[in-house]
Amino acid sequence: MDDFALYSDVYGTLLVDADTRLPIELRAGRNAEQLTTWLRADPSVEVVCRDGSLVYR
Repeated sequence: MDDFALYSDVYGTLLVDADTRLPIELRAGRNAEQLTTWLRADPSVEVVCRDGSLVYR
């Protein structure tokens, strides 16, 4: 997963399958609570790799 800025205060989060390198989902914003809820709801997620952003720490 990686977060990015479209503009100075508009963010997104991209989730990518590490095996296939294909995008899984593009989420608006970079809210850790919303992402946690999404990850817990998807039983296929086994490992999460993230960038160094403090938001998801």
